[in-house]
Amino acid sequence: METRKPGGEKRQLPNRAWLITRLLLCVSAPVAAAAVASPPQPALNTVERRIIQNPYPPVSALARLKRGLRARDAEARLNQLVPLSARLAFSPGTGMGWAIPDEQYYAAMPAAARTIPLHWRSYPSVQFVNSELGGVRTVALHRSKGWDQWLLSDPRHSLHAVMSIDLHTRHVWFMEVRRQPNGSWRLTRSRDTCFTCHPGGPRIIRPMPGSVAGTSTLTAFNTRIMRIGPCGFGTAVTPAVTGRAVNNPGCIGCHNGAAEARLYQANDRVIRFKSRIDRTMPP
Repeated sequence: METRKPGGEKRQLPNRAWLITRLLLCVSAPVAAAAVASPPQPALNTVERRIIQNPYPPVSALARLKRGLRARDAEARLNQLVPLSARLAFSPGTGMGWAIPDEQYYAAMPAAARTIPLHWRSYPSVQFVNSELGGVRTVALHRSKGWDQWLLSDPRHSLHAVMSIDLHTRHVWFMEVRRQPNGSWRLTRSRDTCFTCHPGGPRIIRPMPGSVAGTSTLTAFNTRIMRIGPCGFGTAVTPAVTGRAVNNPGCIGCHNGAAEARLYQANDRVIRFKSRIDRTMPP
């Protein structure tokens, strides 16, 4: 939308739907919900049960992973010398990478998806070291009627993100948020494209061995993710977003769109990491 300054110069105004969505997100702060029923989930197969029993990278991958994490730690120490405001200004984010504008994506988001808890510590959570990016992150699960909300806190990367899943349709919605001085959450422009790392919604948590706080919760979370299966994105994801499909026999045996999400050219970086470095996928 455009308006004119007194001198006749055009001025761009923010999209109205974008402003409304930001406001709704700021004031949304439901209390913790009681345990709720969800649609029946399928039983796990043998491979899925093995992954849940041992979600960690194999011993053969640990030396290389640890070298990579030490390099990430050194990089993080250097980054800490720069104020957070300057880091965010230097990397403001390019958006979520959907086939539709972010403003249109947020405007279409159901109220239940964008209504997130004010306090995340009251929900079941697991804390672990991210084997690819380094740093300790916490994933919590907020369950409400017909919805799962996966809440990610990653202090090292100044990241708070939400993944809301409609359990009846398995449609997933993504948000990146930032805590405000008054304690509320505000929608913020994403610094990463969501589909690149999450082609089917939440991913199995595969932490570094010995880094997990809450192993029983890790098992419960991974079981739930497995049983929900791959999620859909609606009109937000098109072939222009995904690129060509990956048809490698070593991938499509599991990533067939039923048990696990199909993989695409857009997921190439994650595929290379999972298959060559942490070796939790076949080469």
